[in-house]
Amino acid sequence: GWTNDPGARLHAHKTGKGAKATRAMGAKRFAYLERCADKSDALRREAALKKLPKAQKERLCAAWAAAGRPFAGETE
Repeated sequence: GWTNDPGARLHAHKTGKGAKATRAMGAKRFAYLERCADKSDALRREAALKKLPKAQKERLCAAWAAAGRPFAGETE
């Protein structure tokens, strides 16, 4: 999903007020986070990410984690 306040979004997911899937499974931290120029770019990027094969998504998340999870420190 997209948000302009990742910290609030993560808090909502952690407290059971987020999406139905995260209410059922819980959320501890972001699997992947990136900045986009605006909402339109974010929605396009989200659509592109959702079309990736699972293995590619897992590599993207692993690379993000290996890079020190940029931007996550601002929200967690």
